[in-house]
Amino acid sequence: MEQSSSGRLKKMGFEPKATKTLDSETPEEKEVEAREISDVSEEISETAKLRLARTPTQVEIDFPNGMECPSCKENLGLGAIICMACEINVQTGKKLKSKVKKGRNAYAAPKDSTNDLPDDIDCGGIGRGRYWLYLFLANLVFYGIVIALALVTEGQINNALLSGLYIVYLGALIYTIIKRLRNLGSSAWLFLLSFVPLINIWLGYRLSCCPAGYADHRQLDSTGKKIVFFVFILPILLAFCGGIAAAVLTAK
Repeated sequence: MEQSSSGRLKKMGFEPKATKTLDSETPEEKEVEAREISDVSEEISETAKLRLARTPTQVEIDFPNGMECPSCKENLGLGAIICMACEINVQTGKKLKSKVKKGRNAYAAPKDSTNDLPDDIDCGGIGRGRYWLYLFLANLVFYGIVIALALVTEGQINNALLSGLYIVYLGALIYTIIKRLRNLGSSAWLFLLSFVPLINIWLGYRLSCCPAGYADHRQLDSTGKKIVFFVFILPILLAFCGGIAAAVLTAK
């Protein structure tokens, strides 16, 4: 009869050990085995990470802790090439061009609408309301004086006096336009466009209708749209209808 494998092992001088089952393992042995399996899995995951890692660049090799700003000597951190403190690109050595308008917060969150903003918020100059008021007062004073002088002198107004009054009136208008342009965020030199035919209509639209800071946000609010309709569109429609009516009546 053929001997079993255990019998042959005994003849060769080996004493086979009984295999342990899961039920025969003590809690300590189970804990040790679980730790060994965990360590092996961690080693495998770290190895996989190293295999998937990209090849480091020459800059990362030369500066393992990040580059240093040549101007302020501040550490930029790994992979960074722009110093946020002095705004210098360390690769090109050039300073970034950043422009922030005076009186404005560069870090403020943008607003979706300008309807809730007053005309003079952080922009300087004068808003739409005061612009219309100053124009009304300037015309009222100038034409009031001219009419009063005409009544007193019976139409014989001195030309030098009239020229002087007109220069003062023109200066007041230019001052008002410049203050309004600053409120819009535009260049004060745009007041010269008020002397250019047709283009002065575009300038009048900007001065009369646009809200504060319009040169930056380019958003016309509801108040500006109403002004556009009543000051520009409605007069044109009325003039067009009046012309048609006059032509019909003349034809009859």
